[in-house]
Amino acid sequence: MRKKELIIHSKSDPLNPELGFGDMLYLYNEENLKFACECSCCPNPYKPSNPKIKWNQFSGFIDFGEYSFVCREHPEFGKCLLINNGGKVNSRSYNPNKKAYHMTGVYLHEANIGYKNPLWRGSRGCITVHRNLYFAFMSNFYISEIGVLKVVKNFKFKQQISFFVLLNRLFRRRKG
Repeated sequence: MRKKELIIHSKSDPLNPELGFGDMLYLYNEENLKFACECSCCPNPYKPSNPKIKWNQFSGFIDFGEYSFVCREHPEFGKCLLINNGGKVNSRSYNPNKKAYHMTGVYLHEANIGYKNPLWRGSRGCITVHRNLYFAFMSNFYISEIGVLKVVKNFKFKQQISFFVLLNRLFRRRKG
């Protein structure tokens, strides 16, 4: 069986919290598009405990590139994807926590919504998916499954698919 491929078209910027989930996630299995939804590669725009501390003073921002992932159970996030087995992930910006241009312990997990901003991503450098779509997305993975994650600036569909086909697939999955 071939590894699943997760492509994230990264378009958003951590300085624009109103964009919320401004990136797009595409999940392919054997060259077939299985799932698509909005997501965010961006860290939160500021530290929740102190809005005066901006994102680039406490976090990195995942860089464009290719990474591995494994589906794991996390004590806080539940079922999620661990990027590069928890090791180094390149950062587009200097990460003060590591004093370098990388991060460690990066996951793809459910967004932590519940702050004053309803579009709060709830991340210090992890990739997040809105909680309304997260469980449908994660139903495509089993624990210990591995795959490839590509974070890209420009994206071309491998397969043409309409929005209505995606909705139909999601609806069938929820009913079944």
